[in-house]
Amino acid sequence: MKIVSVIATTALLSLGTLSAVAQDDTQTQGSGADSAFSVIDQNGDGSIDKDEAKNSGISDRRFESMDSDGDGEVTQSEYEGQGSGSGWQ
Repeated sequence: MKIVSVIATTALLSLGTLSAVAQDDTQTQGSGADSAFSVIDQNGDGSIDKDEAKNSGISDRRFESMDSDGDGEVTQSEYEGQGSGSGWQ
């Protein structure tokens, strides 16, 4: 009987942990555009430079069209201004 009690307690604790992890994961997920931007922004500085774009398979021509202010970096607002964010390539 003691073993059953230990197994049941362990199972309940595991479910609580899984629930907390799942809840935390949904809180950290942003929109698809946020997630894609974060993946492309490899150094996490809040903008995408030409090297990061190139590493993600984005052509120079496409990068330049996204860089609306011509400063050599694409900010998240410039990125999001291009529709759903999936039209990079």
